Parts: sequence; structure tokens; C-alpha cells
Amino acid sequence: MSPRALALLLIALATATVGTVTVRSQDAPKKQQPKANAQAIVPAAEIPSIAGTRLSSGITYDNQPAVAETAEGTVWVARVRYHNHKADDLVVSSKDGAEQVISPAPGQYLRPALVASGTDVWCVWTSTEPERAASVWFSRRSGGAWSPAARLVADEARSHQNPEIAATADGRVAVAYMVHTGKEYDIHVRLWDGKAWGAPQTASEAGSNDWDPSLAFDAKGLLHVVWSGFQDGDYDIYWKRGDAAPRRISARGEYDLHPWVSASPDGTVWACWDVVHIPGHGNSGRTTITGANLKRYADTDHGRKGVNAMVEVRVLDGETIRTPGKPREEITAPKGYQILNCGLAKTAVGPGGEPWVFHRVLRRAANTGGIGYFWELMGRPFREGRWQDPVKFSDGDGYLEEAGLSTGPTGIRVAYGGEHRAAHIPQKGTAKTVAESPHDEGAPHDHHRDFDGKKGWNGEVYLATVADAKSAGPARAAITEAPRPADKNLPKLPRAEPYSVAAGGKTFKLLWGDTHRHSNVSRCSQGAEPTPDDLYRYGNDICRYDFFGLSDHAEDPRMTPYDVIDYYWWKQEKLADLYHVPGFMSVLYNFEWSLQFPHGHHNTIFPSRPTIRLDRSLAASSTLAGGWRVLEKNNLMAITIPHTGADPGM
Repeated sequence: MSPRALALLLIALATATVGTVTVRSQDAPKKQQPKANAQAIVPAAEIPSIAGTRLSSGITYDNQPAVAETAEGTVWVARVRYHNHKADDLVVSSKDGAEQVISPAPGQYLRPALVASGTDVWCVWTSTEPERAASVWFSRRSGGAWSPAARLVADEARSHQNPEIAATADGRVAVAYMVHTGKEYDIHVRLWDGKAWGAPQTASEAGSNDWDPSLAFDAKGLLHVVWSGFQDGDYDIYWKRGDAAPRRISARGEYDLHPWVSASPDGTVWACWDVVHIPGHGNSGRTTITGANLKRYADTDHGRKGVNAMVEVRVLDGETIRTPGKPREEITAPKGYQILNCGLAKTAVGPGGEPWVFHRVLRRAANTGGIGYFWELMGRPFREGRWQDPVKFSDGDGYLEEAGLSTGPTGIRVAYGGEHRAAHIPQKGTAKTVAESPHDEGAPHDHHRDFDGKKGWNGEVYLATVADAKSAGPARAAITEAPRPADKNLPKLPRAEPYSVAAGGKTFKLLWGDTHRHSNVSRCSQGAEPTPDDLYRYGNDICRYDFFGLSDHAEDPRMTPYDVIDYYWWKQEKLADLYHVPGFMSVLYNFEWSLQFPHGHHNTIFPSRPTIRLDRSLAASSTLAGGWRVLEKNNLMAITIPHTGADPGM
């Protein structure tokens, strides 16, 4: 029996002990109407915009772009292209050239990364499959052609993922990635010396989970690697310079996540990361990584009254660590926007030496009186001793995805995604104020009243340039030596072995898990919840779940062939396979099936693929009995667990 099937069986046994209660409609109390939002509507700040050129077709779903510029100035972009027959391609193209698929076959692909070395271009990415370990793949463009896709480490049987890549002008290439040892994630690095791959080397130290590597060669060719490491209830940023031992560069007592590094022409390396202050830090007392769902509306000042998310920046100057300006005070959300949980910040330094930070900010209905929610990409240069006011990128109204960055001879190239989330899809019976949707087939399903006719479709990829070779370098006087990190005293939290008991000549192990957790994919969260990746980290590091199943809502309005709901259910399945490590944490295929009274919402958990979407907006699954018949007709097994049994209105 597979770990997923075993977890599902345990859930079934537990669920079978719970009786059912039927509430007659005439006995149900009147549902209390939600109070009007007491927050004042916050208009968006007037922000200068940089136009991006759309590279996608406008009729497909492209996402997760990466970019690289060669020595002669050719710009290449890679992205994942989703097909609604449930498969991806990994697509690359030059700015003015034809597209080419470099993945070996339609499959499940995540997070490509690109780098140029001279006139060569390298692409790396993660491939996932049901019930098989995730793996890292690569392809190289040399001599005018892309090589067949191949495993980066052909004999690595353990789950490995999330590669990042860096290169030198003389042909050396480095790839950093995560490897699960069976007990924890470690950071490995593999080097190409210009002729052959060397053996993988472990960059991180044993005893902790290590996440999200990033790497860069400095102007002298020395390799710098950073990552986020978890230990004793805390996330910190670690930096490895050449052959030196890893060095912690963030303060204990904050969640320091999603680091990034980039090289500057002056020989320094610029690093940035997300900082999150969390009530009840270091334990699982809150139901999310931030506890954001405990409040109906998150704070409009990007969390300063409660959860506090910020961007931190450092300059790695030899052995010295410096701080440019006051990043936490100067890199903030503009008026009408928020930084909730993270901004997925990245740095890049232009060919003239001017540093930039790029990050996402959230725009949501709680701030605006009803526009749905989306994240826009913004950038800030470091000039005259401070981080300047932001610019935003046109058509970037999409999900919380990081941008692809590359510094070339002509400037910083920025590749980013957008999903038309700010476009209006008219509700039934309303006037058409904006006609931007390609299809107009009535109102989408809206059980939390959060769509407001704005949903998104057809993931697009755009390319923009924000700096040129004539940019001035930063004011050195404003880059001061950083003080030693102000650590908080944190208790040691030894990782005890799971509880087990012997009885009848057998040993029984107590397994812990969670079958209801929302990410910011769910529209009821309005973007306030963490990303799916951060929730998997939380379940892995802090809760130490044996099984886990995100239960984001499964609304399926079928407004367009490629809409955000269909795409993100597909992505959730890919991520379930990515974080599924048999014997460590079994990740289940799970969504929340939304129904009205008297059926109620239900967690719907599948032991294997394929799965099927169930929702009240689909006539066949608008009732419990109807949805069960859909499962039976398609020969699918699932457990449906009542989620809203305490809500008579549902």
C-alpha cells in the first residue's frame, strides 16, 4: 500500500466514527449577514508604469518565466506552458525568434531557471510525477541548437528540486538545488568546468531543513550560495562564500525566507530576502504561517499592526556585510497595496552598477471595495543613498510569482507573468462597464462573494527593461557596515522521534496530519494566506506532519478554456507530487468541494491520480449524492469529509 493510500485509509477510519446529523431547513436559524467592511476604501497610489512586451500567444496559459541575455545581446525567455488536457511543456524562445519545446514530453514542470555563458544558454527545471521522486533536468543551447533534456544527476534516486543556476563568461556553470535525505532537505551544488560536470557537493550543514537556494559568481569568479535554513522553530538566511563554511547573516527570532543573490560589476554581491514577524513564533498554535485567517481583514499598512512582512537587503563585500539604506523602512507597499506573508523579492545590478529590488505587492477587495485580488510586480532602484519610489510593470496583475531577471550589456531584463485578474467579467444582470474578457457567459460561482466578476484567464508572459548601461552606481556612503544580527533568545527544540507503542507483538506508530488548510490560491483568503510552498514548509518543519493535504476551493466556473481556477488546481497537484516524500510526509490530493445547504462544504481527498473537480457550479456535483455518482461513474475513489457541519446556513 502506498503512503498516500495508507494515509487515506487512516482518515477513512477516523471519519467513519463520526455520526451525521440532518438539520431540517425550517429548523435552521437565519444566517447572520456579514457586517459591512468597516475599512475605508484605499485608492491605489499613482505609480509610474514600465511597459512590458507580451511574449505569450494570448490563447495559452504561460507562467513562471525566466530570462537570460547572451554576450551578443540575444534575450532568451523560458516558461511553463499549461495545456488544459492536464500537461505542461517547457518552452523557450528568443525575444524575436520562434518558440521551442525543450522538455522531453508533456508532463509536470516547475520553475525553470536560465543563464547565459558567452553565447551559450542553459536552462534547468524541476519535473514531478505521481508516486515518483521529483528530479532536476537541464538543457543547453550551444552551436545554435538545444541539447536533448537530461537529468542533472542521473543516479540521484532521492527527491531533489528547485534548481537555480549561475555562470561565468569563461564557460563555468553552477547549479544549486534541494535534496531530501530521508530526514531533511539539504542544499547541493554541482559545477560544470566548461567541459564536464563535477560530483555534487553539499553546501549546507546537517541537522536542519534547508530551502530555496540562490547563487551567483562575483566579478572575480568566486561562487556565492545562499539559502533559508530552519532550526529550533526559526528560519534564517545562510551564506556560503567559495569554500568557506556557511555563515548566518539574518537575526534569530524572525522568519527569514526566499533569499536571492546577484553580482555587481564592482565585485560585491547583493542579497535580499523576505522577513516575517509572526505572533506565537516558532510553534503551531496559529493555523497558518501568519495567523492571517484569524482576522476578517488583514491590516492595510502591509501588516504592521499584526503580522509584519518586510524585505531585507544586504551587500556581501568580501568578508564584510553591509546594509544599503534602510530597506525595511524604504521598501514598503505603496498606498492601497500590501505585503502579506512575503513579496518574493529579487535583486539585480545593472551594467552601470545601479542596484534594483523587484517584488510583488497585493491589491485586494478589502482595500478597494471589490476588485478581486492580485499581485503586481514593482521595482525600486537604490539611488542617492536610499531606495527610491517604486515603478510597476504593466499587465502584471497575476499571482504571487517571482520575476525572472538577467543583467546583460544593455540593462536589466525583467520577465514576469500576468493573468488579467483586474479585467472585468460582468455578473448576471449588471451593466458591462469594461469588456475585456474573451468570453462572457454570465457570473462565476461566488460562494464567498469574493469574485466580484474578476477572476483572470490565460496566463501571459511579458518582458521589460528597466535600466541601461549608463546608469549611475549607488552612493557608497549610504552602504554602511551591518551590525551583528540582533538575535532573540530561542529555546532549543529537539526533533523527537514519533510516538510508537508495542502491543500484541507489533509496533504501532502514531501519525499526525492535516486535511484542511487554505493557501492564497483560495479566493476566500483574498490573498491573505501563505503560498502553497510556504504551507508545505510549515507542515514539514514546524508541525512535522506525517500526511498533509491542502484543501483550496475547487470552484470551476468554466468561463474560458484557460482560467486561473483550472490552472491552479493543476499546479496544486504538481506541488503535491513535489513535496510527497514516502516515509517522511505523504501529501494528499485534496480540495474543498463547495456546496450549499443542506450539504455543506466537504474536503475531498483522493488516494491517487487522476482526480476530478466537484463543485456546486457544475450541475452534476451540485449535491452530495450527485457528486458521489460522478465519482462512481468515473471509477474514482475519494473520501468526502464535512467541513462546515457547525454552520446551519451551509
